[in-house]
Amino acid sequence: MPIIQKATFGFARLWNRHKIHKQKNHPNLPCGKPWILYHQPADGVLNYAHIPDEELLETLKKSVAEYGRSHEQLSRDVIKR
Repeated sequence: MPIIQKATFGFARLWNRHKIHKQKNHPNLPCGKPWILYHQPADGVLNYAHIPDEELLETLKKSVAEYGRSHEQLSRDVIKR
């Protein structure tokens, strides 16, 4: 998982720093850096964010918490052979 997390965070960091240029054929699309567009939206931009369901989040956390444990058990099983 650390390799995937590092790659994902690196990609997100790179993506959020690049500049989206104006497009001649799409004048209504936003331009600028994604991080700034998200954290400092222009006047009139609607916020569609919502608070997630806590019960669903807990269920998802529990379902992925076992990933590391099963991976460790698999490693021990492979070493025993």
